[in-house]
Amino acid sequence: MINELLSNLYSNNSPYLSCEEKYVDNGYPHTNILYDLLQILFTNLEPTYIVECGSMLGGSAIRMAETLKKNNKSTEIICIDPFTGDVNMWDWEKNGGTGNGGWRFLRLENGIPTIYKRFLANCKYSGFENKILPINATTSVGIKLLQRLFSQNRISQLPNYIYLDSAHEKDETFIELSLCWDCLVNNGILFGDDWNWKAVREDVIKFSNTIKDKTDYENLHKINTLVSGSQIINGNIFLYNGQWILFKK
Repeated sequence: MINELLSNLYSNNSPYLSCEEKYVDNGYPHTNILYDLLQILFTNLEPTYIVECGSMLGGSAIRMAETLKKNNKSTEIICIDPFTGDVNMWDWEKNGGTGNGGWRFLRLENGIPTIYKRFLANCKYSGFENKILPINATTSVGIKLLQRLFSQNRISQLPNYIYLDSAHEKDETFIELSLCWDCLVNNGILFGDDWNWKAVREDVIKFSNTIKDKTDYENLHKINTLVSGSQIINGNIFLYNGQWILFKK
């Protein structure tokens, strides 16, 4: 998939050509994706390729790539993000951000966030330059782009895993859920974290009510039996330590 996108979007010029090691930043405090859950998912539901919407500095993508490598899987990851930060990040930039010890999300240079530069550096110098490819766009633009490229036979397939960690805003999250669900192939997985965020939780529940007849209950219950401490919410949402999953049949 990465080679197809490099050809169709980047004229075979890798975004990593602009990468500088000085931007490596391992200080981002909010990578919540769980190794143990990924291990069970990837073992039981073979990933073709993974799309992540909302990548920030690449922590979750790197963690997925590490888990895939550990399991000898060649699966690639496409990261969709405008890399420009959200309202909180801009609000907190001047003083570092409450509760983050002065850590700055944006690290502006001449008024421009350096999130993208830090993402590239983190992925490259973690050894995953050939496994993780960014698309510098919003979730809406990036997901629609993949669907268009597929409809034009410019890429060979759509993803069977989408990790959504983007808007975190009421109603906007619902829109993103709808877009991502439509992009998934059958027997796919739409998952994310931050269940403790009210906007995320309410929109996931609201969206789950619209897909009751499109849910893969067999895999939902299978994974629920394999993960100790998990539960099923609202009949079709898998929940474990703040991570939620929707299974598409």
